Amino acid sequence: MLSNQDIKAGDELFVDYGYNFSGGPKWFKEVVLNTTRADPDFFKKNKPFVTNGKSLEELEKEYEEYLKLQEHEIPLISEESEDDEKSS
Repeated sequence: MLSNQDIKAGDELFVDYGYNFSGGPKWFKEVVLNTTRADPDFFKKNKPFVTNGKSLEELEKEYEEYLKLQEHEIPLISEESEDDEKSS
């Protein structure tokens, strides 16, 4: 990891994973939502590509839709088939 400034003990560090809200993993979506709830203008001022200009309400709706899709997602390999392969 490289820094463009000195880092003192106790300083908070941020890492840019290059994600945006729509394409990021669940944990990233939750961080974006929590940050936006605390400061609605944070991403507009600092990283506008993360939310693509969406409001908190739009982000929350997209997150709810994401969670619904995750409930219905079918795993590529089930635990049962993995156990069957191990026992053969």
